Amino acid sequence: MTQQEVFDLLNGSLIDKRVCYDDLWEFCRSHDLEMFSGETRYCIVSKDWDFVLKISRFDNVRDDYNAIEFANYENACKLGIEKIFLKMWKFGTLDCGLDIYAQVRYSFSHSNIDHNKEKKMRKQTEKIRSCKVFHKSHEHTYDSSRISNNWYARAYQIYGKQFMRKFERFTRQHCIGDLHDSNVGYLGKMPIILDFAGYHG
Repeated sequence: MTQQEVFDLLNGSLIDKRVCYDDLWEFCRSHDLEMFSGETRYCIVSKDWDFVLKISRFDNVRDDYNAIEFANYENACKLGIEKIFLKMWKFGTLDCGLDIYAQVRYSFSHSNIDHNKEKKMRKQTEKIRSCKVFHKSHEHTYDSSRISNNWYARAYQIYGKQFMRKFERFTRQHCIGDLHDSNVGYLGKMPIILDFAGYHG
């Protein structure tokens, strides 16, 4: 299916901004698509796409987390740190007023990293993880239980200290603190954030 065909199908199926889980699941089942559901959003995936569709859940939370995430991406672009964020764009607005967003499909999340790759990465980042500057920066910015040490060290190693300092300030400013293993990952070999809307309770 082309992007336009997907949009037309969604437009004909979703008639309420407060998307019902059962309706969206049935839509995906009928069109050979996969659906994933989190607390704030739904994701639609096809094996043929190099992107993922994201739909905000207004049945579960009040805020539009897609709009928040997209604004964060645009602000990251202005600051010149967008390469650590998965590219995101507005897919379209349905007749019911629901905005649909798309995001580049990542390679794998850190929670799904292969054990051998994790072991290799730990060895590659051992020196930087023992560095006092990195340790102080990491501890000051994040609760260590909420972010992967290995992912963060790899990002620090690849993008450099100045870039990561900008990134640290940005995530504090925009309340992006839930960078646990399922919300960070890799696009090819590059460390990226998969979900950067933050969580506002």
